[in-house]
Amino acid sequence: MNISQPVSSQVEGLSFSFFESNEIRKLSVRQIHRAEVLDTLDHPIKGGLNDPALGPINRNAICHTCSLDQDSCPGHYGHIELPCPVFNPLLLSDVVKLIGATCFFC
Repeated sequence: MNISQPVSSQVEGLSFSFFESNEIRKLSVRQIHRAEVLDTLDHPIKGGLNDPALGPINRNAICHTCSLDQDSCPGHYGHIELPCPVFNPLLLSDVVKLIGATCFFC
């Protein structure tokens, strides 16, 4: 294989799906249930969006989930319990791009 030459291929199909709520909870390391992000000393609040279990937010912090520093921690999922399912509007442009890669008429 010559890596200096482009590989020609044609996309024949595309498949993607969204996580079910039980899958989201299995992947999640913390439920997010607090609106506050930082306390009065600028430390992350447990249960907030910057919860230390989700990953370090500065260079001298260590992740509470994997014990790695900011450069090495991949970050971890949290979840928010909502009363009903909601659509994430930020995904729409990505979905259109994925479909466009397969069908030039979509």
